[in-house]
Amino acid sequence: MSEWDSDSSHYHPPIYAADVLQLLDELGIEQAVFMGTSLGGLVTMIIATVAPQRIAGALLNDVGPELDFSGIDRIKSYVGKQVLFRDWDDAADRLQQRAGDVYPAYDHAAWVRFAKRACRQTEGGVEFDYDMRIAEPFEAGNTGEIKDAWPYYRALGDRPVLVLRGEHSDLLPGPAADRMAKEILDVEVVTVKGVGHAPDLDEPEAVAAIDRLLERVLKR
Repeated sequence: MSEWDSDSSHYHPPIYAADVLQLLDELGIEQAVFMGTSLGGLVTMIIATVAPQRIAGALLNDVGPELDFSGIDRIKSYVGKQVLFRDWDDAADRLQQRAGDVYPAYDHAAWVRFAKRACRQTEGGVEFDYDMRIAEPFEAGNTGEIKDAWPYYRALGDRPVLVLRGEHSDLLPGPAADRMAKEILDVEVVTVKGVGHAPDLDEPEAVAAIDRLLERVLKR
């Protein structure tokens, strides 16, 4: 099964896409700028195929229609596995051990901020703050079976698109990012230097690129 396919599971990207559309309906939001990191980018591309009118513009953060299985294997090695940290410093240290090569410029304070974005304080300590069942699409999707996902990306072609790629990404291959720059018209592809998967969106070149994306959306 491909990560793009749906089955009876409630934890596959097409189901997430339907949830996002329902949330927009409940909030009365007809159109939005979608910013999707990794799995969120896959969900954005799916929405472009089923409800393109809801997308005013899109940011795909280190993800695209072609993925490197080595990156998926790395994500599978830790996603969906709950860990109890003693405190925020312990969480920061252990997350740095796991992903220090992704953000080599982070100091300890930056890792604490990273931990506080990904975790929550509980009575027992510090735990990851996301649904552990998010691992299901990764378990189902990395079988080696290849499906042409470029039509999902091309569905974004009638609106401004920004693609960010971490310079050292092990998920979005460089050649795929280069092709993404040519497949649709109103797209900017930016490489964020010195990071892997995925840029955390506060890098200066990422902030500037997001500002340009929003300006392009407003001019339409």
